[in-house]
Amino acid sequence: MTPALSAPSAARRPRTVLRIRYHLAGYDGRDLLSEQLLAVVDTITPVCQPYPQDYTADLDITGALSHFRRTPHELAVILQLRTIALHGVRTTVGGGRSPMLATMGLAVTAPGHVTVMAPDDASVVEFLRPRPLTALPGIGRATAKIRPFRRHQHRPHPRRSRSPTATGTRP
Repeated sequence: MTPALSAPSAARRPRTVLRIRYHLAGYDGRDLLSEQLLAVVDTITPVCQPYPQDYTADLDITGALSHFRRTPHELAVILQLRTIALHGVRTTVGGGRSPMLATMGLAVTAPGHVTVMAPDDASVVEFLRPRPLTALPGIGRATAKIRPFRRHQHRPHPRRSRSPTATGTRP
């Protein structure tokens, strides 16, 4: 019998997504320029979802962080510098551990700046707490009026009968 091989577990880096907005107002040939801008993104990460209708793109930079040995904020600044140096286009970048958080970070960022949330839960809560529910992408006023779900006060619905398995007794 051979002993089990246990490789030291590499610390998994949390997923990091950047959402970049290109400020293309007043540029001619925007379609050609957007292809060139995506080529700049490809020098950082191949994992990119462009949104041509509003000149934004989501970039998953999780793998690029260890490759470039940079923080998410530093990679965002590098991307901004390359974009303005090669094409003269200003960008705004928001980042977080999911596309939704990256989008929300972008929404509160001044043009030409970078906002990247730390991936830990406390930082995300600190970022989200002061914002209204309607700040979440896809949540409108009607949805925001729905009574919030209370995690710690869950009670069974009064009209539903409890099944034997729900009470903990089995036949």
